[in-house]
Amino acid sequence: MHTLRLTQFAEGVNRHRVEVAYEGDGAARQAGVSRFEFAVSAQDQEDLRWYLEDYLQYPVDPAPKIAARVEARMAELGAGLFAAIFQSNDDARPQWLEHLNAALALYLETLKLIPEDAIADLAITQNQLGIIYAVLGDADRALDQFRRSINYLDAAGDLYGAAGARNNVAVTLARWGRFADAKDYAVAALRGFQTFGDGAKDDVSKTLKLIAQIDQAQKPGAGSQKSE
Repeated sequence: MHTLRLTQFAEGVNRHRVEVAYEGDGAARQAGVSRFEFAVSAQDQEDLRWYLEDYLQYPVDPAPKIAARVEARMAELGAGLFAAIFQSNDDARPQWLEHLNAALALYLETLKLIPEDAIADLAITQNQLGIIYAVLGDADRALDQFRRSINYLDAAGDLYGAAGARNNVAVTLARWGRFADAKDYAVAALRGFQTFGDGAKDDVSKTLKLIAQIDQAQKPGAGSQKSE
C-alpha cells in the first residue's frame, strides 16, 4: 500500500516545516520539505473546541447554524493549509502528484470491476475520478467523469447527489474560465438542491454564492474567458 506521510515541525510562531514523504510497496521513498507560515486565530480555535465538544452534547437550535458556519470556516482553513503545503512549494509537489496518480490508477482499476447495474457505485467512482482529474488540471477528463456520474445519479433517482455533481462541474468550469457553461451547471445544481427545502439550505446558500462569483467574473474587466 502506498502512503503519503506528513510530518510537521514547528519552526517558530506560526512558522511550520512539513516533510512530505511518499512511500510503500517496496518503492524508493520520495520526500520533500515544505516551509510556510500559517496561523489559526484564537476565535477559530475556540470555535473548533465548541464544535468538537459542546455541539455534540447540545445539537439544538441555534447550534446547527453555528456549526454550519464553523464547518465552512474549517473548510477554508483546510484549503489554505493544503495550498501552503502542496501548491506553494515545488519541493513537496512531486510527492503529492505521485499520491494523486496512485489514487487515479486505483480508481480506474476499481471502475473495471464494478458491475454495469451497480449504478450508485459507478456514480461515486466516476465522481471521484472527476475530482482527481480536476486537481491534476485535466479539465476535459474531469468534466467527462463528472458528466458520467451525473447520468448515473439521474438514472438512480438520486437528485441530491446529481445536484452535488453538477456543482462540481460548475466549479471546474469556472476554475478554467468557462463561465457561461459554469453558470448553467450551477443553476441546475441550485434547482436540484432547492427541491429539498430546508434540508439543503446550506447547499443552496453555497451554490448561490458560486453563481454570484461566476457573475462577478464575467463582468467587463474581471478577466477574459479561457478557450477550451
